[in-house]
Amino acid sequence: MGNQGHSDSTVVGPSLVPKLEIVRGDWQGKTFTLRFKTRIGRETDNDIVLTDPKISRYHCQVSYEGGKWLLTDLGSANGTFLNGMPVSVPQPVAHADQIALGDTILVFRDPLEETETPFDPASTLVGGPIPPARPAAAPPPGTSPLPWIAGGLVLLFLLAVAGVILWLFRGGQAVPATPLSTPAASTAVRDTGGPEASLRLKFEDDFSRSDSGWDDAFGKFYTKQYGNNQYHIEITTNNLVVWGLANRRAADFEMEVETTLQAGGGGNTYGLIFRYVDHNNYYRFDVSDDGFFLLSKFQNAEWTTLVDWTPSPALNAGEATNKLKVAAFGPEIALFANGRELARVTDDAFREGNFGFFASTFDNPHIWVSFDNLKLWAPAGQEIAVIPTATPTRPAPAAPALQSENAADTLPTATPAGETPT
Repeated sequence: MGNQGHSDSTVVGPSLVPKLEIVRGDWQGKTFTLRFKTRIGRETDNDIVLTDPKISRYHCQVSYEGGKWLLTDLGSANGTFLNGMPVSVPQPVAHADQIALGDTILVFRDPLEETETPFDPASTLVGGPIPPARPAAAPPPGTSPLPWIAGGLVLLFLLAVAGVILWLFRGGQAVPATPLSTPAASTAVRDTGGPEASLRLKFEDDFSRSDSGWDDAFGKFYTKQYGNNQYHIEITTNNLVVWGLANRRAADFEMEVETTLQAGGGGNTYGLIFRYVDHNNYYRFDVSDDGFFLLSKFQNAEWTTLVDWTPSPALNAGEATNKLKVAAFGPEIALFANGRELARVTDDAFREGNFGFFASTFDNPHIWVSFDNLKLWAPAGQEIAVIPTATPTRPAPAAPALQSENAADTLPTATPAGETPT
């Protein structure tokens, strides 16, 4: 057997060390090779330096311990989120996991499992809070329905006796009955017809064509896709919101869509997003599988409840179809379900924006909702402008390089004016 050849050169293949890729925020597309301990924050002595003003000086750390990668929050002011859930103790990180801090989102890339699945930044809210789940209804402690039942029977008996006496007193002649007053319903409901005559149909989609502008996207915990002349959103983890947007700007409008809960109720919600300015500013109309609805406002990354969780007989419960509608004209906002008005409020935080729909999980890690026959009406003179969207692109692959233990892959670190270090 001949002698095996040798060479003085070292063959360097692609690095098998995981990386973090910025997929939302400043420096989108930038990647960082991880060390055994990689600290992230605004200060210049961090391993990854970010200028996001909502990120703390020393925000979080990714480290390799006990054979796995862990994400640790370092006492940051605004928190660290892993796949939408706050990190309070070190959490294991896997390929394609999303790490959110401030307005920045990074994705953990493991070369051993990399399949070049693109991140979908336009439609998935990761790391932001979601409205509180509707609390389970429970009777006040120590109360029993028996006294009320007994009292009601007694009242009916007395009314019957009074009626007989009055009939005898009137000589047996019938008198018109005066209905008893009833308490107001828990939700304002009235029938409503179609859009007003002054409105014109400006946008519609029956999802029969898969190129109508809504994204086909597949993430680790969600799917958004066309199918059977509908648009579908499915989530398979808890505490996550996934939405689809029309990428059109509307100011005054009526918007209606047929929504069907295909599977996965149990406290999860779905509905409409409207006057969406960015992922920190929009209105959201939720409905649940047990016939409740909610209207909330997400403004500057903080939730405000405009209409608290309210039951309505207009909503079909369970795995059913509900035709949801929002009417927004100036500061006046009205909610509808199946042709009946649910609530009406006044709020002037947002006067125009994008629109679409969403699904959201809480404790139950699964929901699947389909959407169909979306229609939007607006005043005759108002145009529904298309919002240009940039398709996320990956940077061209660079030649493999070994990172020095002392060399930090940093970015410019100027602190924005007026920013108070945390």
